[in-house]
Amino acid sequence: EQTLGRERSELTDAEREAIDQLSADQADERQEAQDLVEELEQRAGALERSDPTQSAGLRQAAQRAREGQLSEQMSGRHLVISWYPFAYPRPTDQ
Repeated sequence: EQTLGRERSELTDAEREAIDQLSADQADERQEAQDLVEELEQRAGALERSDPTQSAGLRQAAQRAREGQLSEQMSGRHLVISWYPFAYPRPTDQ
């Protein structure tokens, strides 16, 4: 069913609940995106001395996400970021 153009009071209980759930899901996705950007910045700070190149790359990724307003663009889609460099030892770590 289409709810576009209808007042909230004109919607059925089920339609209101569905819209409320979508809104909550989107808010959760925005928060998750913000948390990921903050995590990128924290990891960049942790790597600043040991791997300045990796740190700069993470800072650039966080900046691009902020500039692109990543959290505001989240519309129910899941964001997946691979943390490969952090999950496995690099050849230089062995």
